[in-house]
Amino acid sequence: MTTVLVAGATGKTGRPLVEQLLALGHTVPNRTPNQRE
Repeated sequence: MTTVLVAGATGKTGRPLVEQLLALGHTVPNRTPNQRE
């Protein structure tokens, strides 16, 4: 799932999505602790 999001985030519209995902991950480390890195 993260791969698809990152792939789509490569675009200009998907850029903010990644930032939001990162912010969410920081708030909820229960999702992906070290998978995003």
